[in-house]
Amino acid sequence: MSVLLVWPFEGRPLESPWRLVAACGAIAEAISHLPLLMQALGETPYIGVGFLLLSVAGFLLAILLLVNDTRVVWLCSVAVAALAILGYVLSRTTGLPQFSEHVGQWSYPLGVVSIVGEALMLGPGLLNMAKNR
Repeated sequence: MSVLLVWPFEGRPLESPWRLVAACGAIAEAISHLPLLMQALGETPYIGVGFLLLSVAGFLLAILLLVNDTRVVWLCSVAVAALAILGYVLSRTTGLPQFSEHVGQWSYPLGVVSIVGEALMLGPGLLNMAKNR
């Protein structure tokens, strides 16, 4: 169990100048999913669980990015942001099973906040991954 709790701290911190930007993006991404969480859990449970996991991951990644921004933390930040962006694009284009009411709603305010937060996680994460190969 202790291995699961300390894995993000293994390795040397990169102390990237972008970690505050990415942490702010992670918080924005986490907060943007909370207002619709209960509704989504009731109507489309798998979307609600996804929103919950994104919020938890966002808050956790924000803390980890500020405390100890190791390669693993940056990799997780990139993965979470990329998957969330993919989900956003799919929900706005083809729709998702039992979740098609957002097709074409690209300017939905919480969606825009979410995408901006995820971009702030993804961009710096990719820069750090490329720089510290």
